[in-house]
Amino acid sequence: MGTLLTTEQDVVLQFNKKRKTRIQYRKPSVRNVPDTTHNKIKNYFIEESCTFLEKLGIASDGKVLKAHQDKYRQINKYIEIIDGLLSQIAPSDNLKIVDMGSGKGYLTFALYEYLHEQKQKHPQIVGIELREHLTNFCNKQARVLGWDNLLFEAQDILDYKGSQPDVLIALHACDIATDIAIAKGIQANAQLIITAPCCHQQIRKAMKSDNIFKSILKNGILEERQAEIITDGIRALLLEAHGYKTKVFEFISLEHTAKNLMITAVKNKNTVALDTDKLLKEVEDLKAQFGIKEHYLERLLFS
Repeated sequence: MGTLLTTEQDVVLQFNKKRKTRIQYRKPSVRNVPDTTHNKIKNYFIEESCTFLEKLGIASDGKVLKAHQDKYRQINKYIEIIDGLLSQIAPSDNLKIVDMGSGKGYLTFALYEYLHEQKQKHPQIVGIELREHLTNFCNKQARVLGWDNLLFEAQDILDYKGSQPDVLIALHACDIATDIAIAKGIQANAQLIITAPCCHQQIRKAMKSDNIFKSILKNGILEERQAEIITDGIRALLLEAHGYKTKVFEFISLEHTAKNLMITAVKNKNTVALDTDKLLKEVEDLKAQFGIKEHYLERLLFS
């Protein structure tokens, strides 16, 4: 038996026991022509037509360039994550946000676009970047867009002494630069800290392989992965010890970037039940397992 559906009629093909056919015509089951497109239309937080994408060379004539499709997906995933995190902190139309290691500014511009243009808020966002030619370029594009509260400063993040941020962001800050950013956020009592670590040289150099994992860590790639886990695991524990609720997860698929881990920390509203001693003991136990004398973030927080 088979049925053909059209907007004018249903055509039913039937077979009897002797395999003789019979065709019946019935009233149409459908009146409208169905959508024949195969690709589901996606709703993006940042549309391809956003002007800043063209100013930064990601798009042209309202379409993202083929070479920047991965970057465009990363931008939207980033804003999706930010949107969820901001709902967990005290609402404000005037958030002070510092982006440490803002680079070419793709994600910094995207965040300003989302908060200012879409959410109709009035954030003050500062991008900190060591390379002056990048901050000059980003400031020029921000002024062209009329975004006066989006600024970029050329300096080392260690030297930053600007306004105390509500939100501190550090994406792909290399090695101990991530620790510096986290420490700045904790010391500023930021409501939200977002990091995507890059490189883990400090702990890898400090690790001793004479432990239960000796036979495994003789393989360089596994030692590197272990250093990443220990580094970021201790970072999360130290954030928790300072009153933050943390999550560690994949920021975006490995096919887009190998540096895809993200650590988010939301300031707990109630820290009465916080067992700081227990969390710091866990840090000490982890270091002892791998012969690590000190995690750089500890030096910044406790020295």
